Amino acid sequence: MRSKAFLGVLATVLLANNLIAAGQAKAEEITVVSVHSQTGPVAFLGVGAANGVKIAVEQLNAAKFLGNDTLKLLVFDDATTTSQTQVMINRAALQEKALIVFGPSDSVRSAAVGPLVNELKIPTVTTGFTEVPLANGPWMFKITTNSAGQVMPLAEYTAEKIKPKRFAAVYLRDNEAQISPMRMITDYLAGKGTEIVAREGIAVTDNDFAAIATKIAGMKPDAVYLGTNAEQAANIVIQLKQAGVDKNIPILGLGGFGPDYIRAGGAAIDNSYAVADFNPENGRKDTNDFVELYQKRFGLIPDNWAAVGHASMVVAAHAIRNAGPNPTRDRVREELMKLKDVPVVIGGGKWTETPSRVPNYGMQIVQIMGGKVSPAP
Repeated sequence: MRSKAFLGVLATVLLANNLIAAGQAKAEEITVVSVHSQTGPVAFLGVGAANGVKIAVEQLNAAKFLGNDTLKLLVFDDATTTSQTQVMINRAALQEKALIVFGPSDSVRSAAVGPLVNELKIPTVTTGFTEVPLANGPWMFKITTNSAGQVMPLAEYTAEKIKPKRFAAVYLRDNEAQISPMRMITDYLAGKGTEIVAREGIAVTDNDFAAIATKIAGMKPDAVYLGTNAEQAANIVIQLKQAGVDKNIPILGLGGFGPDYIRAGGAAIDNSYAVADFNPENGRKDTNDFVELYQKRFGLIPDNWAAVGHASMVVAAHAIRNAGPNPTRDRVREELMKLKDVPVVIGGGKWTETPSRVPNYGMQIVQIMGGKVSPAP
């Protein structure tokens, strides 16, 4: 009897060991791909976004967020070139068998590859603000809000708090994601009685703004909106003030007004206001942890786009986990549509998908003074 009992126990132990081994054998390495611009005019956005995804992958794997499964991240550079973006997304979907793609970095390339993403049937989460690619089918998602969600809180704050009488705007004329916000804020302020004295378009490759600065200085605005990339914006502010614009004039912008803007502009960009996806000094524990890890890894305070990239991976991880064992692209796509109150470092800290695929997470108005970012008064 003892022998039979012993054999029974042994059989149970062996069976348990076999089940454990089987479970371990089923652990998967899930490939995800970042197609963000590491070079080219949009690298100021893409480098941070890809780095944010990297930090999120490290955190998720360390926490065993997906159980025994782990995330394997590949970072592809599209060089801010549409044809290269298409090549990289094809490679991610067909060669690397990625479960999900993060990117492209900007609205121009996101709109261009929308049809391809839907043809390949691969969930893709862009950082671009435009809603254009969403119309191509159900496989493109946005981690960010749309242009209205970005600019209208800033427009309302400007009208109610800054109350400009004469307003000027400089924007990227070759980027719809900057054209639309410029129109929204100037139209809104005009409707409130503000005189719009200038709407000046520039190219993403421009760096000499002396002529525009002189023109705007002569119009004597009491607030200026800049819909450009961070370093361009800082350069424009410096040249505006060299041309004679009041040194204390409020400068308004979107999420690009981050560390690069502060670093390039120095004291010249004091009294800037922005609507931001991310405030590294909001005091939340998740933000502090992210900032500490990012600084340790890259030697920099994470900017808006790094936080947006981080959030995109965290959101995707929740969809992957909810998709269950052996997740498929289609199942992940379905789960992305169901997500509510996902904890993220951007906005108010909770990210929720909507039927339109334009998410809710809460924007913040911040002020930049003395190199510090704080809630706007």
